[in-house]
Amino acid sequence: MSRRVTPSPATGGLALVAALAGCSLALDFDDECSVSGDCAAGKVCESKYCVPATEGGDAAVDAAADLPLVNDLCPQLVGATEAEVRSGKALLIGALTPRTGGLSATGRPVEQAIVLAVEELNQIGGIDGRKLAVLACDDGTSGNDIAENAMAHLVEVGHVPAVVGPGSSSTLIEVFNTVAHDAKVVLISPSATSPAITNLADDGLVWRTPPSDDLQGSAIVGYLKANSVTKIAVVHRRDAYGDAFRKVIQDSFCAGGVCDEAHYLAASYDDATLGADQARALEDLAAFQPEVTVLIGFLEDGVEFLNLAAGEARLTSKRFILTDGMKEPPLVSEVESRQILAEMFGTAPASPDNPNYSIFSTSYRGRWGLAPSIFNAQAYDATYLLALAIAGLGRDAVPTGPGIAAQLKRMARRDAEAVRVGTADFQAGVQALRVNAANGIDFEGASGPLDFNVNTGEAPADIEGWRVDAASQKIVSAGVIFTAAGVYQPPAPASGGQ
Repeated sequence: MSRRVTPSPATGGLALVAALAGCSLALDFDDECSVSGDCAAGKVCESKYCVPATEGGDAAVDAAADLPLVNDLCPQLVGATEAEVRSGKALLIGALTPRTGGLSATGRPVEQAIVLAVEELNQIGGIDGRKLAVLACDDGTSGNDIAENAMAHLVEVGHVPAVVGPGSSSTLIEVFNTVAHDAKVVLISPSATSPAITNLADDGLVWRTPPSDDLQGSAIVGYLKANSVTKIAVVHRRDAYGDAFRKVIQDSFCAGGVCDEAHYLAASYDDATLGADQARALEDLAAFQPEVTVLIGFLEDGVEFLNLAAGEARLTSKRFILTDGMKEPPLVSEVESRQILAEMFGTAPASPDNPNYSIFSTSYRGRWGLAPSIFNAQAYDATYLLALAIAGLGRDAVPTGPGIAAQLKRMARRDAEAVRVGTADFQAGVQALRVNAANGIDFEGASGPLDFNVNTGEAPADIEGWRVDAASQKIVSAGVIFTAAGVYQPPAPASGGQ
């Protein structure tokens, strides 16, 4: 299947060329091509960027334009009608979140945060009077072709320049390498945390609003060492998320030379062979007898393993440390062992104690009738960042992935005007970006300050601890245990002194 990014019929090729040429010069980044002869085989020059040529030429483009935006993989269009998108009255971006699969409990609240941001922006007039619309698609979590097919639909039919998502690290790497890279689409994930993404050869197109698991892994090791734990096991998903997270923990925990076979065990499982892999891992744990087991998983597979462990009489210690992929309310009801729930401790990017998060949380509760959960603030921030980047290109400009990426690099100027996420500062942020191409803004998100490293497209953040409260049987925060600057601090005590 060939893939090509084309302007919507309403905008017209001449308008696209003129708008993007002007933006490119204003932003002072190099044109990739002037004619198709400048591009590699199989690519053509469009708007000064090399993009894949489409088999069948304009006929294939026209056929894609006739397909509906909403389908089984992309079942929801929010913020505008399809007619408004097709006519150019609305600017379309994509959302790729786990509606199904192991992260489905995380995906729906994340999508609701994206929708909230879109609705807020449209209430203040959108971007230069054009609505912002989002086509919401399923990424299937991992291990199938759902995400790739949905991403291809966003590119070929939706012609989106940017996507909030995907949810998991392995899915992000997959869809970027197979679809988004050649189509030159920006991906900004609110939840993909693997260190494997940091050095991805992405041409500046991959961004993320949560911190890398380098920080979360260091937080876990800090907690283990502060509690004098010297014998650990790490059980993890066998994918980009689990493999890289395990390596961070192993490298840090083993730095003191304690990782011989008497002190450290690693075991893994794959979705395709989940039952057999988890049973084998449990056998290894029973033989090894760790003081603490770190479980790096998603909600569904993590709960399965914990319930297996609850029934394993040979396993003496049932103390588990869980990671962000399992921090969801269903954990409490689906884990069968009260003992495991009482003793478990978790880590995740922190929900900051600042006005930006408080305003977001109040708005989220008002819109959806429930409190925001893991990665919701990050999704809200990602949507506003894309809106600012699109607006920063200039009035009536046709956004492209490279253009948006260039604008995102202007969002982390510590010496620039502070722009808070939300509608109150949005127009001021747009004005600051447009008044001078050399200017930037200091974006302050609901998830934190988002001091992006413009070379990696990611920002550090505090890591919090979490546990299950004995009285309420709900997940509660234990406070920040590892700062963005790399300092460990003990968690707040559990209520009742537990």
